[in-house]
Amino acid sequence: DPVRARALIVALANFPQYGIGAVVAPHALPDDGLLDVVVVRDRRLVARLAGVRHLFAGTLHRASGVLMRKVTRVVIEANVPIRFHVDGDPIEGGNRLVGVVHPGVLRIRA
Repeated sequence: DPVRARALIVALANFPQYGIGAVVAPHALPDDGLLDVVVVRDRRLVARLAGVRHLFAGTLHRASGVLMRKVTRVVIEANVPIRFHVDGDPIEGGNRLVGVVHPGVLRIRA
């Protein structure tokens, strides 16, 4: 189902946590073959600041204005060039970003 939103952040995750303890996708699993898409709608500054506590408490999925979905493929489109990060490195691309899962490609050894 398409989602149309003015977003502050759109995250594609296969692990729950970003660096510094921020839990952006609390239900993400590295081996389920799915990407967790997290959309944080853009809101007034006061609402943004109130929502930050959810990010560090692992309860972002309960915060107002947050949508989460599990997908194997996602297309993100914008009217302006999309700025995004890949493993922490900033990139500015075109107006369309496609995220696809490739199950079993990354091998993790314990």
